[in-house]
Amino acid sequence: MAEIEKVKKRREERAIEKAQHEEEMALLARERARAEFQDWEKKEEEFHFDQSKFRSEIRLREGRTKPIDVLLKNLNFADEFDVELNEPYLVFKGLTVKEMEELHDDIKMHLDLDRESQVNVKYWEALMVVCDWELGEARKRDAVDRARVRGEEPPREVEERGLHASIEGDVKNLLEGLPEGNPCFSLT
Repeated sequence: MAEIEKVKKRREERAIEKAQHEEEMALLARERARAEFQDWEKKEEEFHFDQSKFRSEIRLREGRTKPIDVLLKNLNFADEFDVELNEPYLVFKGLTVKEMEELHDDIKMHLDLDRESQVNVKYWEALMVVCDWELGEARKRDAVDRARVRGEEPPREVEERGLHASIEGDVKNLLEGLPEGNPCFSLT
């Protein structure tokens, strides 16, 4: 009887060990799959990054430049050649909100993936700051334009911050009451 109990107990222990071993193997397989997925994901991002640079070169050659192409050209050719390039911030002038949002996404991709040198990182970081500001300003202008088209007052949060309306009126009244040519309040 004791012999049968020992065999039963050994069988249960082996079953527990087998279950633990299978659980460990499954955990290792999941970790391996996760690592492979992360590696694959990184390679895919690098592929898209390389493709974006390739597309940029093609557009430049064919004369169909986009704003990101100009920024890439400034970064890549400024040091290599003694070429006079426009300031990078000028690329934002005249863009629509949609074009600026697309440029924002392109800059973010380059910021995330272009780690070739510290200069590149700083360049993309600076452009991201400029793009964020320009995009905010463009959105404000759009909101003001939409309000004007509808015949409404522009939203308060997008109005230019300056003198409060009551203060502006007080200043005008004060200046109107002064004799002409008063050197204290000359506007020239």
